[in-house]
Amino acid sequence: MAPRSWLALAFLIGPGSILVLSAYNVAVRRLSTSTVATYPYVNRVVAVILGATLLNERLTPAVLIGGALIIVAVALVAWRRGSPGH
Repeated sequence: MAPRSWLALAFLIGPGSILVLSAYNVAVRRLSTSTVATYPYVNRVVAVILGATLLNERLTPAVLIGGALIIVAVALVAWRRGSPGH
């Protein structure tokens, strides 16, 4: 593996994980379960957008449709949570 790859792996394991887990723990303590449960889905969409923006990764129609479905599903969860009686 190239030195740059080792450095990226070390960042993901070290500070990257610490930052993400810290943010997740704060969210678990302060937000509802249904809201926190949507985070892993939204994270994927953000990662794909960043990959396309920063690394020129290709966005296929299937990826775009999948991202749109995720966003619609998360919006439905948020909307349902805000409905009277829920």
